[in-house]
Amino acid sequence: MKKLLVLSALLVLGLSCKQEEIQSYDDLTPGEQAAINAAGRLQCLSKVAASYNEFKSKSNEAFNNSAFNREDGFEFVLKNGTTAERTVQIKVWKQTATEIFFYISDDQASGDYFLRWQKTDNEQMIDDLKDAHCTRPEIYTSSINSSVLSMKYEYTLQKAPDYEEYIDTYTMALSQPAFFANYKIGRTKKLFNDDDELQTTTTYTSTLTAKSYDFGTNDNPEDNSQYNQLFCTIPRGGSGYRFANERNVEGFKINLSGAECVTTKPAAWDMSI
Repeated sequence: MKKLLVLSALLVLGLSCKQEEIQSYDDLTPGEQAAINAAGRLQCLSKVAASYNEFKSKSNEAFNNSAFNREDGFEFVLKNGTTAERTVQIKVWKQTATEIFFYISDDQASGDYFLRWQKTDNEQMIDDLKDAHCTRPEIYTSSINSSVLSMKYEYTLQKAPDYEEYIDTYTMALSQPAFFANYKIGRTKKLFNDDDELQTTTTYTSTLTAKSYDFGTNDNPEDNSQYNQLFCTIPRGGSGYRFANERNVEGFKINLSGAECVTTKPAAWDMSI
């Protein structure tokens, strides 16, 4: 990326290739840096466009894929060594050509919930991941090929008087819904004291395994006796879909007490079987 910025600087600023000294990026004016960043972003977007379009095409197949039929699903397990730290059951309630409803049981959540995932959400999330790939390299380290998108996210959280450094790596299969990044994560957490001395290192791994589930004969999602009445979507802020950087949160955060979750099924949600 740094090489790309330097080459772009030469083009944007019109510097002669015979010039003996080249300004460093940090010595440029904010306007010159912005011009370089804009040129680099356009070059990057052009370079990765075909790969992210392939991601959309393959991921959207989930809306017609037999692996996402009713009562199909997946089990996510996040492990610290051999110890399971979190288990999530991701059960398919209903699949159509434009949306999938999941019923999700998370042992770290306050209760089960329904999640609506639309094809339009899927495509928007992939567009946001592409944008992050090209405009936020100081935050995400990204690579994509014909089958997998990998994004590494590094951040620091205070734990007064100490602090923790996180390295989260999301490895997304292009053939799955984009939000399944939540369930394809590796994490390294390092604890430092206030003298910047490393105290502990903890490594987390995860598995995502296909499973079959049984909803029985009750096809009514509004049955309070069997299904928790929480109907959710994944929120998208002003800057798009972004990975969470909060302690004990992985992937795209679903705030069960936030505005994206309601306790009455929205009228537009056709969950009938």
